[in-house]
Amino acid sequence: GWVLRELRPVSFVFKEERQETRFGFMADDMERILPELVRDLGDLRRDKGSEKFKGVVYQDLIALLTASQQQLQLHRELVQSSFEQYKTEAERRIQALELRVADHSKSLEAIAAAALARAGWPGLDVLFR
Repeated sequence: GWVLRELRPVSFVFKEERQETRFGFMADDMERILPELVRDLGDLRRDKGSEKFKGVVYQDLIALLTASQQQLQLHRELVQSSFEQYKTEAERRIQALELRVADHSKSLEAIAAAALARAGWPGLDVLFR
């Protein structure tokens, strides 16, 4: 996971090609993060003297990205499972609390009705019509 955060995708144009925009990673950046994915391509331009070129081995990067995605999917499934368990437990607790509130409401109504009856007042149902 953390390695992917280090990668900086770029767009670029090869001067020797048809001026098409390409996407990838700078070999120097990749070498700092994942050196096993960078190869020395040697001197590809005779007119540039001794300038050396490096390249990213994208085929190997695909395997690393796949492994990372699989790890993310597993983590997501674990989080989803935990969420579902917490949700089920919360729903169970809410239902239990609702039952307790209903029981307490009935008890309070009975107490209020008894107190009103002793005081000579009509029942609650008459007051709240």
